[in-house]
Amino acid sequence: MVIGEVSGNRLSLKAGSGKHRLVVATYNPGEVSSYALKITGNFENFIEKTSNIITFDDTWNPSGGRDRFSSLNPAYEFDVTEDSLVDITITSSVSNYMYLVDQYDIVAGDVSGDRLTAYVSAGRYKLVLATYNPNLRSNFIVNMYGQVGNLNEL
Repeated sequence: MVIGEVSGNRLSLKAGSGKHRLVVATYNPGEVSSYALKITGNFENFIEKTSNIITFDDTWNPSGGRDRFSSLNPAYEFDVTEDSLVDITITSSVSNYMYLVDQYDIVAGDVSGDRLTAYVSAGRYKLVLATYNPNLRSNFIVNMYGQVGNLNEL
């Protein structure tokens, strides 16, 4: 449950007892910036977490369309180190389709578009990057945010 949200530089609220999570994000996906965060109050067991950012580029030459099993669509494996939100953006000159598949080959998320977000459990995942239509050619850039690591191309 969201107990406070702000678009700007100051959030002031009185939170009840229990566990709370503060998420700091940019307004637009794919933006990267440095920031300073000051938190005041009485806290027990404060845990600081940071998201990892993985950026890579590749090419469809040509693509296999929306077929997640096509050998023409690039696929990558990566680890999610703890239960968390994974935010994946892609930039290309064509219409994109993305699949996020868990270690049991079950689709954990898919989207026709340039941004896929999913709350997933810790484990090994596969990202398949497709295009909406088959036989397209384009370069692309991918940004992955979250508790992610160990990216390998398949």
